[in-house]
Amino acid sequence: MLKILAIAPYQNLKTKIDEIAEDFKTLYVESYVGDLSVGLAIAQKKASKFDVVISRGGTAKLLAKYIDRPLVEIDLSLLDILRVIRLVEVYKYNYAFIGFSNVTEKIKLLGQILSKELQVITISSSAELPEIIAGLKKQGYSMIIGDNITFNEARKNNLNSILIESGDESIQNALVAARYLGTELQKRTEQYRLIDKTLMAFDETIMVISKQGSLIYQHNKNFSKNRSQAILRELKGKLANSPTDTLTLFSRSEGQLYRINAKLRNALWFVLVSPLQISSSQTAPISNFLPAPKQDVSSVNIGNLSKDIQKAAKAKSNVLLIGEKGTAKLAAAEHMASLIKLRHYWKIDFTRMTSKSDYWRLFNDDTSPLLDHHSLFIIDGVETLNDDQLKALHSFYAMSETTGNIYILICESNDKEIQIIDLFHSAFQITTVALRQRKSDLGSLISLYLYQFSKQHRKSVVGINQDGMHILDSYSWPGNLSQLKRVLEQFVINADGPFISSESVKQMIFSEENRYIENQRDKGTFNPLSLFEGKTLDEIQQQIITILLKHNGGNKTQTAKQLGISRSTLWRLLK
Repeated sequence: MLKILAIAPYQNLKTKIDEIAEDFKTLYVESYVGDLSVGLAIAQKKASKFDVVISRGGTAKLLAKYIDRPLVEIDLSLLDILRVIRLVEVYKYNYAFIGFSNVTEKIKLLGQILSKELQVITISSSAELPEIIAGLKKQGYSMIIGDNITFNEARKNNLNSILIESGDESIQNALVAARYLGTELQKRTEQYRLIDKTLMAFDETIMVISKQGSLIYQHNKNFSKNRSQAILRELKGKLANSPTDTLTLFSRSEGQLYRINAKLRNALWFVLVSPLQISSSQTAPISNFLPAPKQDVSSVNIGNLSKDIQKAAKAKSNVLLIGEKGTAKLAAAEHMASLIKLRHYWKIDFTRMTSKSDYWRLFNDDTSPLLDHHSLFIIDGVETLNDDQLKALHSFYAMSETTGNIYILICESNDKEIQIIDLFHSAFQITTVALRQRKSDLGSLISLYLYQFSKQHRKSVVGINQDGMHILDSYSWPGNLSQLKRVLEQFVINADGPFISSESVKQMIFSEENRYIENQRDKGTFNPLSLFEGKTLDEIQQQIITILLKHNGGNKTQTAKQLGISRSTLWRLLK
């Protein structure tokens, strides 16, 4: 049943409303007497419990401004006004009509119909009445006609006054209108409830925004006020300045990344805000991250690259990092990222991509992070891409000036190196140096990593003895820094004292060389001479002996026979 609140400016109107409402069986009508501010106070207290409010005259005009419920005005019909005119003409009074515009406009219309010149005065506030009525009294007017407030003010000035009352027809029409309005509102409310229930099943946020940037509507079950305001601030300028009626962009708020699709329809922007479920894990092929304010990377770690990295970072230049596996290319890229302040940071590792869907999402889907703006991308494993994938990556790279993005491309040296350099020729090229080419840094690197791993594994390893350091210095380190770190960490894990012995070093290097040989054989790229690059004849001899011993399962007699030397000579060479 619809609930109607009636605010009557005078008692007789309340009585009529109560009588006529009995004929409306589908309505519950509760009525009160209150003119203007008194009526407003009643409505503000009661209206929240009702579907529709009805009132009349100046009181209706006042309620419409301050209550949040639909309002139906009890109208004054031309017949109601005509009754009053006929009444005052019988007594031949000099009369004037005073009221708000919703009453006086109809009186003027009736005067035109009757070809009668009526004195009609329109007020905008009840405060005007005392002065107006006093003036009319001086002019010889003896009758004032109007609404309840006018009626009472005239009586105060000892003037005759007639209240224009609403007839039964006007009250009936108001109740019919209230019933129709309330019923339609109930239907719409049910529709909205169903829509809200449907939308609750989706993670997306729906926003309706005016062309001026004001939020008109928003739906989301888990969308905070701060997040809404942040996205709205970001959208305001972009929507207003958009040259097209569609817009796609990305936004990050409270640690969550969103894709925003907006369409302009009928002077309103309809916006769909979708959360992007991209992992922040370092093991994921596509991840977003926040660089540390000061990247924990030593100048020794990245060799002589620090100046080049700082130069590129200052210029906010795209960078192509090229080098052998394990030459701290990623550390150099992350160090550069820590020097540049941008909105978003992405890491894309092509070496970890295992499915076509990963590539499709990156190059073809509208959720791709490559569509982001003002972002920094660390892209590893560029050398693993085929020609079509390289072209697709380059198409995004070529838009960096427009998007404000910065690309740090990491490429391992291989047969595609020249092709990649040619394709990304506009990037600032930095070549990382192999460990065998920077042996002067070896001692510092060993000290650095021993300290780090000792702290990590709660050991007290302080160094490697002199013979062990000589072995490490003479080794070619085909796996570069990655291999060195792995070896040193294993030293620390296995250590039972403060110093690593030369025997431990020999065993570890023997294992590493065999690991390297087997890996290269598996890849079909093994070149025996590469093991001896940059070594003395004595060092090469020692390495050959080690390889043969491994091949013969440690059998020294068989190894000596293969080398064409005596067993005693082999023992001497092994010392």
